[in-house]
Amino acid sequence: MPIRRENDRFDQQGYISREQFADFLERHQDLDPVGEDNDAMTGSYVMLDPLGRFFQNTTGEYTLSDSILTVGVKNALRQVGWDPSKFVRRGGIFDWVLSGNSGGNVPHR
Repeated sequence: MPIRRENDRFDQQGYISREQFADFLERHQDLDPVGEDNDAMTGSYVMLDPLGRFFQNTTGEYTLSDSILTVGVKNALRQVGWDPSKFVRRGGIFDWVLSGNSGGNVPHR
């Protein structure tokens, strides 16, 4: 996914088409991949930097919120244009279960 001032210095030859992406998912369906295209990812992730600021790529470049310690979580999410309905549609809510192998919590499909 191209993001201005983040990865635009790289040659775009590495980008793949929607058809190539769909073919990849089909070839690897035995691995149960989670396929998200650029549209599904844009504005639907909750990303937080070390300074407590949310960041999103809803405008084609990263937008930073004020710190959640200053303005609170709800206001900070509004500042970056996070889309909660898109988050839900792409399957962002998981049923978490305790994993016996790692001792940690993992999403259960």
